[in-house]
Amino acid sequence: MRFLYVFLISILLVACKSTSIPSWYLVDETSENQVTAVGEGFSLKQAKLAALEGINSRLWTQVESSLSTKESVRNINEDEFISSYTNNDLKSNTSKITFNSVKFIKSEQAGDLFYVKASVSKDSLIDQMTKEIEMAEEDAKIQYKNKNSSDPIRWWLENRNIDEKVEYVFVRKSILSGLKHNIRIDTKFINKLYSEMDLYKGDILIRIDNNSKSKHSLFVSEIINKQGIKTTRKKSKNNSHVLQIENIYREAEVGDAFIATVITEFSLKNRKGEIIGQSELISTGNSVTNFSFAKEGAERHFADQLANKGIWNSLNIQSQLK
Repeated sequence: MRFLYVFLISILLVACKSTSIPSWYLVDETSENQVTAVGEGFSLKQAKLAALEGINSRLWTQVESSLSTKESVRNINEDEFISSYTNNDLKSNTSKITFNSVKFIKSEQAGDLFYVKASVSKDSLIDQMTKEIEMAEEDAKIQYKNKNSSDPIRWWLENRNIDEKVEYVFVRKSILSGLKHNIRIDTKFINKLYSEMDLYKGDILIRIDNNSKSKHSLFVSEIINKQGIKTTRKKSKNNSHVLQIENIYREAEVGDAFIATVITEFSLKNRKGEIIGQSELISTGNSVTNFSFAKEGAERHFADQLANKGIWNSLNIQSQLK
């Protein structure tokens, strides 16, 4: 009996030892030069991911303390941009960043759980954030200088997500601010793209030229207008592009069904007469009543395809972009 008692106590001691949290896991090693965090999980990968999230949370805490209000004014360069970030918005954006220099300095398995400690130097974070901002600015510089030599629609499509680039820079500048790194980084071309985008888009005016009185041109105009691009049916010196829409109708009777097929050919040209988008859509409709109802069905099919593919994919422009 005594032997059994000693044996059970030994098992319990081993079990307690094997499942205890490592002592280093409870020690915070964050310093002026390093950001550290720990994580645990049922696999080593899960524990590492948790530690990376911990790094993000540590950085977020520093960023949060550098922001005086949720409605934060940041001077990206000479111009002020008001960025309406809530705490969760900024934290979400921060969590999308992959920190390149994170090292997993300790790991240990205890029972079913894995424990990991991750560390990253503040200098490497500053270097990464600075380089990423500079690369974004260099890309904006190239795009801005290409503005007058590129087709307006193609250029606008390539740069219409400038808000995302501003957010990208804002988040990284906020991290730098949280790390007490206050050296200003020039982002004047991002500013220029941001401030001039709506003006540039306002100069685009597409004339819709349709060879029929169908609803196809109406559908096309509506979907373009929803993106803030103006359209017209009139010829004018202000027209920046002409979108030619040609409908080819085919009819067939199969049994009791009336079938209408419409082949819609698109050709988008700029002021120079250059074709920047060309494609076709085939739409069909059927009716047991007459061809008129079948054509209405084909028009609805056309509108559905246009909505699903998007106008720029339908014109085969989006696929040409980088």
